[in-house]
Amino acid sequence: MNSASIQINKKSFIKKQQNIDKYYTFDSKPLGKGSYGIVRKGKHKITNQIRAIKTIMKSLIEDKEKFKLEIDILSSMDHPNIVKLFEWYEDEQNYYLVMEICQGGDLFIRIKQLGFFQEEDAKIIFNQIIKSIRYCHERKIVHRDLKPENFVFVSNDKNSPVKLIDFGLSKMYQNPKTGELVPLKTKAGSPYYIAPEVLTGNYNVICDIWSCGVILYIMLCGYPPFFGDTDNEVIDAVKKGDFMFEDEDWENVSQQGKELIKRMLTAQNKRINTDEVLNHPWFNSIKPKARNNNLEEIIKKMAQFKRATRLQKLTLNYMATQLNEAQLSKIKAAYYEIDENQDGKISYEEVYKAFESTYSREELQQITKSIDVDYSGFIDYTEFIAATMDETYFLNEDNLLNAFNAFDTDKSGKITGEKLKSICGEMSNSNMPDNVWTEIIKEADLDNDSQIDFNEFMKHIYNFK
Repeated sequence: MNSASIQINKKSFIKKQQNIDKYYTFDSKPLGKGSYGIVRKGKHKITNQIRAIKTIMKSLIEDKEKFKLEIDILSSMDHPNIVKLFEWYEDEQNYYLVMEICQGGDLFIRIKQLGFFQEEDAKIIFNQIIKSIRYCHERKIVHRDLKPENFVFVSNDKNSPVKLIDFGLSKMYQNPKTGELVPLKTKAGSPYYIAPEVLTGNYNVICDIWSCGVILYIMLCGYPPFFGDTDNEVIDAVKKGDFMFEDEDWENVSQQGKELIKRMLTAQNKRINTDEVLNHPWFNSIKPKARNNNLEEIIKKMAQFKRATRLQKLTLNYMATQLNEAQLSKIKAAYYEIDENQDGKISYEEVYKAFESTYSREELQQITKSIDVDYSGFIDYTEFIAATMDETYFLNEDNLLNAFNAFDTDKSGKITGEKLKSICGEMSNSNMPDNVWTEIIKEADLDNDSQIDFNEFMKHIYNFK
């Protein structure tokens, strides 16, 4: 990373703010209720984007540090099958989490409606579930509360994607500074889905796989493998770990499906991990999709992004965090196709394999490097969106105004180098001289007053075509 580069991370854009009523109008009817508050539909006053806004009463939160950890973890998530957090607000009484809205109900509701899933449909949904968990585990995060209620469908469409939610019991299981594993001892989870080793208070990240095995079992037959009339009876059944595949309910399920469940619902030292689940032969019959005709357009946009200024890259990456599922359908399809090993990030080799007939290895390396604005060595989901989003979105005046307001941190109507530094300075090179931020302002400063107003900002972004 050279001294003139800035490091851009989507987490930088998820800031605590005040006065949510200034930015959102609320529906009076709740989308849902929980023990800590309610979820309502909100509409952004500038962009008209519809969000799900979770209101959490401060008086009901016993451990505020743990709550802040949940926000920190959710802020770092950047995967197509994990719900987005856009921003969060705080006033004297409440916290407000502004999140992606998913209106298709949860997996539990879908199972109740259908009775159970046909095996081929279950494969498609469960594949998305495991991808989301693999992403968490690669980032040393254990979820600890995986159950059908915590996977939600974006819409009521039969082919709707599914998203993982609720990181209230999740935990970092590796110290990011020392690399040492953090002992997992808290007995966390829900009776039907909790792994037996969690009940002993001595477990590791693989406890999530047990929960996924229970979810798959229920998806395929409609009832849990471990049951009882009370929570204690359920927990006793979990401890024993004995389950059956009743012929009348399982005769139409493949032996591979049953074998996969057995490998997930087994002792901790024998249980498979997320990589092994995704590579299991059970998934082989998912029909491969035809090559995406959109890929030629995608690589052209990726190449164009290499020419973007630092301010344009910063703006496009912010805008990428704001798109909804409907606006991302084509981009997500391309992302999945290029991400061949399904790990939720795109490597240079995957870019080369997808586009070697279009560009040289050296050109593709430069393109990949220019998109990797957080310098992780990979193209993350938001980075890919930033480089490939449609012009009709990033050249929309309302969307530009929303981005401008995100950078205008004191709402003075001007963006300065200090403001940009306050947003992403912590993520960038600690040895970076302050004049880098003023140089970035100069990229759009038409009247040479060391700051940019909205008209200057808009003209600068319009130049990226």
